[in-house]
Amino acid sequence: MISQKKKKIHIIGKNARDIEDCTLDAIEKIDCSDMIILSRVFVNDFFSHAKKKQIKIIEQESLSRHNNLSLWRKIIELFDSQNKVISHLLDGDTYVDNNGLAEKNYFDNCGVECEITPGLIKLVNIVNKNSELLTDREKNSSVTFLKSFEIKEVEKIL
Repeated sequence: MISQKKKKIHIIGKNARDIEDCTLDAIEKIDCSDMIILSRVFVNDFFSHAKKKQIKIIEQESLSRHNNLSLWRKIIELFDSQNKVISHLLDGDTYVDNNGLAEKNYFDNCGVECEITPGLIKLVNIVNKNSELLTDREKNSSVTFLKSFEIKEVEKIL
């Protein structure tokens, strides 16, 4: 029987230094993947999580050191009968820090279904000068957001 499952890629923005700084949606997408592609800058927790879930791991540096287009072409080559769903983890926000839209357009044009899951909002990282956790992980409910700012201060930072 031939699988009707189409090729799909999830482009997921993450904080490469903290696996717990991750949405449930992103974790579900990673866990349903046949393979994840991530950079060496990601901490070992990401690699351990993938191994525990028996997800193949490929470091993007081993695919291409040239440019995004070269990397994306190599990712297309990884799709086969066993690799139908691939997650590409990016360090930072998919839109601000990386070329998420360009990557999505490339995969769409190649006939690969593509979903983007943005990472942290860049403004939050800029304004959060103390690098404090944004959520109370013990309660996992309320956001312990930043100190209040005047609109002029935010505009100055941006």
